[in-house]
Amino acid sequence: MVEQLQAAQLPYGKFADNIDRSGTGGSGEQVLLNTHVWAVLALHAAGTECPDATKAKEWLKDQQHLDGGFNWNMLDASSDSDSTGMALTALGLLGEKPDSPSVQKAVNYLKLAQDNNGAFTSWGAVNPESCSYVIEGLTAVGIDPTGSEWTKPGGSMVNAILSYRLPDGSFEHIKGGGSNPMATEQSLIGLADVYYGNTL
Repeated sequence: MVEQLQAAQLPYGKFADNIDRSGTGGSGEQVLLNTHVWAVLALHAAGTECPDATKAKEWLKDQQHLDGGFNWNMLDASSDSDSTGMALTALGLLGEKPDSPSVQKAVNYLKLAQDNNGAFTSWGAVNPESCSYVIEGLTAVGIDPTGSEWTKPGGSMVNAILSYRLPDGSFEHIKGGGSNPMATEQSLIGLADVYYGNTL
């Protein structure tokens, strides 16, 4: 599986939308940023590297929007906190540091996107998973997500995540929505990153 994933990296650095190097756009073009990010994360988790990490990093940096954010769909000019957090995670694993211009632009976007209670909104809903993605991204580039600059008058990202915890220990995706497996998994990942001060 690792070899197949490594072979999916295109000559200009992007990991293809599909493992066979095809694109998922209407005319077969490459349109998915998240497949690139997930490939970088997966190879890191497997204890191996990208065939060309420099090109992988530069390609990802080139997809950053003027406001500093990213979008999972390269055809969409808007930015969202989830994609930006994920992109930061990949950039961190590819060697970017807090003083990197790309990191600084993404951080500034996230600061403006953060709600007054410490949470983040994505896809029209305030949710704990978005906080987790941002925590992962900040931690990966060496920024403390519990620092004062990330603590709003209404609380921090950790406070926001914990506000979704149910009595049985699980987490809900939206308030009143009940236990949600993905929200629980993602919330625990974000909280673990805070606890250990490390991503992956």
